[in-house]
Amino acid sequence: MGGTIRFGKRFLARRRKRQPGRSRSPAKSQPCGQRQFGLDERGKGRLNCNMKNDLPKCIYCCDSKGAFGTKEHFFPESLGGGEWSVLPDGCMCDKCQNYFGSKVEQPVLSDWPFCFVRLIMAIPTKTKKAPKMNTNLGSIAAFRLPGYFQSSFDVRVNPPLEIPASPRDRRLVCRALVKMAIGPLVSSDSVDIFAERFKAARQFTRYGDAKIKWWYLEQVNLKAMMEALKLGADARKETVKLETVYLDGIPAFFHLKYFFLKIVTPIEPHFEMPLPRELPEGTHIYHV
Repeated sequence: MGGTIRFGKRFLARRRKRQPGRSRSPAKSQPCGQRQFGLDERGKGRLNCNMKNDLPKCIYCCDSKGAFGTKEHFFPESLGGGEWSVLPDGCMCDKCQNYFGSKVEQPVLSDWPFCFVRLIMAIPTKTKKAPKMNTNLGSIAAFRLPGYFQSSFDVRVNPPLEIPASPRDRRLVCRALVKMAIGPLVSSDSVDIFAERFKAARQFTRYGDAKIKWWYLEQVNLKAMMEALKLGADARKETVKLETVYLDGIPAFFHLKYFFLKIVTPIEPHFEMPLPRELPEGTHIYHV
């Protein structure tokens, strides 16, 4: 998308406003994910593992001698990742889990586009805190229900609010996406997650290898966002959709649909970026 998104006073006036008939108690986040990667229909199952003979072995660094004592979500808890996104035991070492949590996911979840979606939809953090963003006027935080906010400034006397609509670190965002893409492959009957073809993805997401170039497509549907604001808490019933797109039996692309956000990134770096004229309206391409 790039640039900024501008909101006028009418939008900001929604802060701290309560919908008729709605409870004042804080809204709870909804479980996400369904009918993907061998999950049950309600998304409550965990990933099946088709490489038990190889475990324990980390799918990101390929180490088999380290500690494997922590539970890891390939789709972050702070975005709604539940039990359905927990990797099987022995698939991710503690060292990689700690690295991704502090060096990749934490800064990415506070950056565009994920922080923006969490702010609009009032998706709480892992520690149940309200998501917030910095703007040209000051900070703005979600307030219980989608589309309701608390701000550090007076909306009645200030110019329109502008939210940066591009990531501060697009390469780090892309690394987080590739990490999400690798995780579900452990459940595929036809994929050897430790195959040489996935080495570049591992090197890119885990170590940020500067020699490896990647790209991703991003589409933020502002019309769908405004529709979600009208629905309030009911808008959170829509679940996240994760897909692996196969070409000739080989996993090629990772597709994420998160409320009004859509993202596509390749699982291998050799796939060429589409030309701008080939993209749907409102789609932005990042090359990192």
